[in-house]
Amino acid sequence: MKTRSEALLRELLYAELNQSTQDEFQILAKLERLATTPQERGRYLSRKSRYLLEQENYQALMEVAEEFKKIEVKHPLAMAGDTDHLVTTKSLIAGLMEKVTAKADRIDREALEATITDDQQAALKDGSIPALQAFLDTYGSWSQAVEVRSTLAARLTERGQIQQAEFLLMLNRSDPDEQIAANATYELLELWQTAGLPHEAAALLEELDKKYAQVTLDTGITGKQYVNRFDRGSQTWTIFQAMQPLQREVSHLIIRQSDLGTPPPETRNTYKNYERKFLPPPEISQLLLKSGGQLHVINKHAGLTIGKIEVSDRISYPYHSQNTRVGHFIPLGSTRKIHGVSLLQLDEEISTPLWTQEFEDLNTSQSLFYVGPSGPRVCVFQWDNRLFGLNPATGKVLWERRNIPSKSGFLSDSSKGLIGDQQALVAFNINRTNYDVYSTITGELIRKGELDLNSRSRHVFGRKLFYETTSTTEKRVRLWDPLTDQHLLDEPVSNTGFSTQISETELAILLPPNRLRILNVETGETIIESIIPDEYLKSLNKFIGFKDQERYYFNFSYTTPRRRSPQNDFYVSDSFLNVVHVDNDLISIDGKTGQILWSRN
Repeated sequence: MKTRSEALLRELLYAELNQSTQDEFQILAKLERLATTPQERGRYLSRKSRYLLEQENYQALMEVAEEFKKIEVKHPLAMAGDTDHLVTTKSLIAGLMEKVTAKADRIDREALEATITDDQQAALKDGSIPALQAFLDTYGSWSQAVEVRSTLAARLTERGQIQQAEFLLMLNRSDPDEQIAANATYELLELWQTAGLPHEAAALLEELDKKYAQVTLDTGITGKQYVNRFDRGSQTWTIFQAMQPLQREVSHLIIRQSDLGTPPPETRNTYKNYERKFLPPPEISQLLLKSGGQLHVINKHAGLTIGKIEVSDRISYPYHSQNTRVGHFIPLGSTRKIHGVSLLQLDEEISTPLWTQEFEDLNTSQSLFYVGPSGPRVCVFQWDNRLFGLNPATGKVLWERRNIPSKSGFLSDSSKGLIGDQQALVAFNINRTNYDVYSTITGELIRKGELDLNSRSRHVFGRKLFYETTSTTEKRVRLWDPLTDQHLLDEPVSNTGFSTQISETELAILLPPNRLRILNVETGETIIESIIPDEYLKSLNKFIGFKDQERYYFNFSYTTPRRRSPQNDFYVSDSFLNVVHVDNDLISIDGKTGQILWSRN
């Protein structure tokens, strides 16, 4: 009887908290006395942490985080009393610490930094994988996590857990601090060398040679010095040399077919009898061919099958591999289950996924999980009106939302209905203009809103969205950051605005009267701006851009072709290649000055 009455009192107190914040401190004190089991203790601490954050009592929040680590909460907690939003303690703590990072002032931060540094040194001194991981689970958003991630990556590599090590180094490589990013680039290069990926390693060697040439690594040498000392006999060096531009001027090319010898018999079967192909980003040296319940992993440089992975017969692959890529990790959705596939850890014959997470509490629908925005901390999936955030290293569910608006996200738009990065997610409603913004770390609702957008003219850059307004008086193009609800770009355009995505971080737009602007979408800053001659803009129908190391290239296509269409040969497919089809006018622009270098039709 006592247990039942305590449970009833506890629910009444939580209901009172959710209705009003008056007497919150006193109500929390009563709830603390009723929190006798680990699960109830976790629920109480979750609610208390929200109160402490509002009070800006960061020292007490740190104590809550420490207590969370000591209790074993087996089941996810309802976030702030919302039973449709469940979150694990690991995700809850990570979200709390991110908020502290963003909100604490200088004085508070200095006090917290001292405590966190002490914990960091204790974890590094211990040196065990559990101790290092426990520190990152709590303080992964703080600067002290960098050294711990690097140390943990080395420990995991020693144990053959290369994929998990790659996640950690990718996080360090995305750090805005140039020295941290350079050092992570060097460490990732060494990891890929160990994993037998010379093409990927050569691309990083190029970065150390150019981007980080003068940056001092933890080894005491600069990026350039590292390149100068690199093993000249390695395959990575040979590929790196082939990537270097010619030192002499080139006026024209002649391309001829040359048979260097009979290909190995097994290459004849590589591209036969597959159902679907999955192309990871161009810098990844593998591609995937699905045949039945197997994924054939192909080394695209050699044309050979290097492994097979057992997966479900029906799978969904990331729609935009650029927005869902996590190094050599590929998240796959299926019916009632999710696979995490690693291209770094392949067995000689047939491999299994890095992990498979099954879900028993779904209805009888045979719908697939859709793969959403993913990164080294969280991979997001959608099933019907439910969102899930999973840890890519383990496959464990970090959080779940069971109540996103009906027919929203991928069900409203299979390509751009659910966008985001490791900080924020945006799920667009069925009308494609209303939206909900969620935290990627915890699944918390950040904001609801509506955009005045033309759903046909959009580009996605992680969480940011470039779009054109539908105004009948003055059309505008905007680059929107949902995390801050700010526009990094807001410019008027003519009746038909043209834009093209150049890379993961670059967008080109045509602005009136005849300006071509290339934009850094991370900062909103203009990289270069050029004046385009009028003749290229008359009757313009299509505008495509791409780049190399020093130049940008733009193709202008017209409603009425200005030359005879090329003859196509359909016996050979170029769909496996990183190719851009051009016709009509092509211009080249200097990447530093914006000057038009040449044009041809």
